[in-house]
Amino acid sequence: MKSINRCGICERNTTEGIHIYQLFVCETCEKEIIETEPGDARYSFYINKLKNIVPSKIHS
Repeated sequence: MKSINRCGICERNTTEGIHIYQLFVCETCEKEIIETEPGDARYSFYINKLKNIVPSKIHS
C-alpha cells in the first residue's frame, strides 16, 4: 500500500511522485518542472519551491 504524500510544489495530496531528500514532488509537478524553459515565468516559481530541499545529514 502506498502512502499519501503532500507535494512540496502544488501542495496536493497524492501517492505518485518522487522524494528529493525531504521534499516530495508529485508526478504532475515533476513533469512541469522538466518541461519548463528558463525563460518561462513559472521557472522562478519552481526554483523558489525547490530551494526548500534540505539534504539529509549522514553522520559516519
